[in-house]
Amino acid sequence: DVWTHGTRENARSGFFAWGTATSQAGLDALKAGNVSLNFTGPMSVNNSTTGNLTVNFGGSPNWTGTWTNPAWSFGAGGTVSGPNLISLPGQFTENVVADQSFVQGVLLGEPGGARGIAHIIDVTLVDQDRIKDVGLLREVIAD
Repeated sequence: DVWTHGTRENARSGFFAWGTATSQAGLDALKAGNVSLNFTGPMSVNNSTTGNLTVNFGGSPNWTGTWTNPAWSFGAGGTVSGPNLISLPGQFTENVVADQSFVQGVLLGEPGGARGIAHIIDVTLVDQDRIKDVGLLREVIAD
């Protein structure tokens, strides 16, 4: 979640998310089952921001998501290519300057185990600043 490298005088630090990408066999099983998965969790740079993503598998895998903070919110969507989630400019909500923004992520874990999405947001909101953050969202399991 947080890393630092170097001495006090020349330290480099930041935030990151990591994990092992879902295998092709795992992706094939999700596609064959026409499965939809839901993920949620706080972002790492600003814990006041919550991400919620739904990934839809099947013939044409896609994803949609929302990010909510007390000061702002936005939505995005896009394609799924292998384990990768890639935003499409036309699927941002109207308050996003789409040509200056992107969301990218990767599906982590295997079916039957713990799954998550490691992702980055880099968006410019209309009449607001640029927002950059990373997060590891965990799968929401229905009881």
